[in-house]
Amino acid sequence: GWWFLIYSLCRELQVHVARAGIGQIVACQIKQKMGILRCTFSITDEYSKGVIAAVVAMSYGVCEQCGGGGQLARGKKGYIRVLCPSCRAANPD
Repeated sequence: GWWFLIYSLCRELQVHVARAGIGQIVACQIKQKMGILRCTFSITDEYSKGVIAAVVAMSYGVCEQCGGGGQLARGKKGYIRVLCPSCRAANPD
C-alpha cells in the first residue's frame, strides 16, 4: 500500500541529487513503526529532509495494505496501523 509513497520519495530524492550535484542519498532503513512510515537516509540536506518529512506525514492517511485512504488506529491485539475500513475489517489485529 505504501509502495507509491516510497517510490515517489526515492524518485524525488534522485532528481534532487542530479539537479543539486550532491552525493548519492542512500536509504539506510525504511519501515513501519507505531503505525507510520519511518525512513532513514544517509547524506541528507534541508531539501531532502523536507521531502522525507512530507512523505512520512502522508503515510498517516494512506492504507499500508491497499494504498487507499486510511486512518491510524489500534487493532484488537494492540497493533497501531493505518488501514482503510475494508482492510481493517479483513485484518482486525
